[in-house]
Amino acid sequence: MLEEPLPFDTKLYDTLPVSVFICKPMEGEHEKIDFQIVHANKVFDRNWNSRGRDTHYIGAKLVENHVVDEDTASRMRECLTEPHSITAYMLFANLHVRFEPVELPCKDYLGFLIIHLTDKEEMDARIRFLHNIRQLGNIAILIRQHEDGRLESVYVSPEYAEMMEDTVEHSLIQMDGAHYKDTTHADDRHLVAHMLKYHEAPDHGPNIQIRKITAKGHIVWTNVRYAFFDYLEEHYIYITYYDITVLKGYEEKLKTSYENIGQSYYREDEKTLSMFRVDIDRDLVEEVGGQRPV
Repeated sequence: MLEEPLPFDTKLYDTLPVSVFICKPMEGEHEKIDFQIVHANKVFDRNWNSRGRDTHYIGAKLVENHVVDEDTASRMRECLTEPHSITAYMLFANLHVRFEPVELPCKDYLGFLIIHLTDKEEMDARIRFLHNIRQLGNIAILIRQHEDGRLESVYVSPEYAEMMEDTVEHSLIQMDGAHYKDTTHADDRHLVAHMLKYHEAPDHGPNIQIRKITAKGHIVWTNVRYAFFDYLEEHYIYITYYDITVLKGYEEKLKTSYENIGQSYYREDEKTLSMFRVDIDRDLVEEVGGQRPV
């Protein structure tokens, strides 16, 4: 079943490093309220699929599809009037967890974080970590690098999505796995591959200059800085982008003007170039050797 559009933005919950699901109260069996899953983040999706479920969870009713037991559903019904933390039993995982309510802008839905009771301290640390990353406010992305080399996007800043003329949600998908190649100019992909493999640029520095391809097909020149670090025994890459498209444009204009002027005003007898002043924006030589050109 396709995920139904919700009357509010979910990107805040989608980037959390813990399982989050949003459900809608529905009529269930024996005239009791059941809860239909209408949205979940990537971590929930990964955990669900790792348990070998053969039915997609979107549209699934929690009690009817044996996701939770009746006691858990009963405590969830209490949250309709007064949201509070509840101990839940996930039938499909044979696991006791805690459901922490997530405040949603629409009262017709319920949202919960799923916390493994033994992992609360680690979960708190992850949330603080991601919060600190968000506070940096750069044109940036955060990627988790698995032991097998696989890349998993964790966070994409709104500023990065804006530069790429895209949404945060789609940018997250684009930066996942090998999809990052789709947003990098073909002639520059070897630089990215080298950086990811050796943790440094070919010139041994932390920066590379590459062309990014936006969702609308435009080219953006970027100076990219990679920071590799470990947190909670996982490998992360924090990648910061600086848009240098305008600078590249000026550089190209200056190069062209320099070459043209060099050809026109080279003195064969002295083998030197005259001093000159150029208006790059207008592609105009204003002065050569202290005189205006004829």
